Amino acid sequence: MFLTDEEIESLTRKKQHAAQARALDAIGLKYAMRGDGSLVVLHSAVEALLNPDTKRKPKPAIPEPNWDAIR
Repeated sequence: MFLTDEEIESLTRKKQHAAQARALDAIGLKYAMRGDGSLVVLHSAVEALLNPDTKRKPKPAIPEPNWDAIR
């Protein structure tokens, strides 16, 4: 589900967390930062960025209110 610390280091070619974050920002890859400064990156985020043709789950439609019931 998540990249390992080694995979993040390999992807960014950076060892320090702040430098890794800058590298991920530069390529537009979303991540989260843990309290200790280490990064959390989803495998699916990397796949979606590097292969935009991958099928993504469609977002569920938000139902429209029944405006006639309000009248």
